[in-house]
Amino acid sequence: MKTIIKNRTLIGEVLLSLLLVSALIWSILIQTKTLVIILLSIFFFLLTISIVYKHKNSVYEEKKPTVKLAFDMGAIFISGLVVYLFENYLNISYLIMVPVIGLIGSLLFISFENALYLGSFLGMTSIDIGYFFIVLTLASLAYFFFEDAYSGFGGKLGSSAFFFGLIIAFFIKGGTVVNYNDVEIYLVVIAAVIATLLTTVIQRTYNLSTVLVSAFISLVGAVFLFIPKFDYGVLIASAILGASFVGMTLKEHLHIFLVFAAALLFAFLFVFIPFNGIGGRLGFTAFLSVMIVMGVKNSFSFAQKKK
Repeated sequence: MKTIIKNRTLIGEVLLSLLLVSALIWSILIQTKTLVIILLSIFFFLLTISIVYKHKNSVYEEKKPTVKLAFDMGAIFISGLVVYLFENYLNISYLIMVPVIGLIGSLLFISFENALYLGSFLGMTSIDIGYFFIVLTLASLAYFFFEDAYSGFGGKLGSSAFFFGLIIAFFIKGGTVVNYNDVEIYLVVIAAVIATLLTTVIQRTYNLSTVLVSAFISLVGAVFLFIPKFDYGVLIASAILGASFVGMTLKEHLHIFLVFAAALLFAFLFVFIPFNGIGGRLGFTAFLSVMIVMGVKNSFSFAQKKK
């Protein structure tokens, strides 16, 4: 037990790494378009480089569990339940509730903003309430491992939420693939780039909380839901929400040009990665985008060292 506690961050990063690898392999296997399969396979190679480089160059310090961790777990459970109930029983979209929870956390409960934001992603799922409670409980407890794993990487919180949702989906065949037309793809790219860059520039310029900026940008994006006779409101708001997670990446990991590259990659993965309807999918897509771009960055760093 002491060994588990001592290495909980390492265990969390290993679990998230396995999530990235397995979900990307799953995505490749169900694809029918040759070009997409080739691109996803290249991304898999870059992702592997990123994961290996991260673990090789990381020093994991022991961080003992605190009372706050228990409250964080409770915050995850509560915020996840709130978003799920509002989405599925009151018909108030998670595209509104998730940023609202994020703003409440970052303005009123700063110590618990990450946990509250993470929990809200869990509530985005469309699975039956019985399975949802299983996912919510497991994800809340698993925060013990995920608390400091991949710190500063955009989308990491959403991926933590996505972890158990994907496992449940594997057994109950949850999550779907959406086919987008050309107009929708262009809108996703535009929304993703703008949302990512706005989140990054505002956060880095004014040194604000990443949760606060992401939630604010996402809530502004939710305005598209209320435009009369506009069929793309949900799509654009979803792209903005997910892309804002890419923009949460700290500057010590990616400079602005690479953040832009991650935004474009997010748009591609948003269109071609399945798992629609699983809580945390947007965060996972953002995290995967950041990690793949990190793989490119690490490849260049390794090549320069060899010269």
